[in-house]
Amino acid sequence: MSVQKLPSVSASADLTVFVSRDASGDLRTAVRERLRKLDGVTNVDEFELCGLQPGLNDLTVEVRATLVVELDVDAGEGATARRDAAALETQLLDSFGVKRVSVLSEVRDVRDA
Repeated sequence: MSVQKLPSVSASADLTVFVSRDASGDLRTAVRERLRKLDGVTNVDEFELCGLQPGLNDLTVEVRATLVVELDVDAGEGATARRDAAALETQLLDSFGVKRVSVLSEVRDVRDA
């Protein structure tokens, strides 16, 4: 089964991510790097730290972010069927270090100019 890439999409989302206490730089830098490593994320347009819960080995960080993401699509499912908030939430939740995702805005296509 072949995998196709949809055009990139942009959406705002509330996320809860885990950040290592040993991460280099400050908390904002560590959160930005965690967001950049999420499956399919090609850009972090902006983000706001909304909460922090210290743990033994990591920090649980609540963040509101606007992300540009390439959605993975199985060719058999149909491209338009996966272009929604639920698909984006599922893809981001499958990423390492993510505890919770809630897409807040409409998922919109981002066209290369």
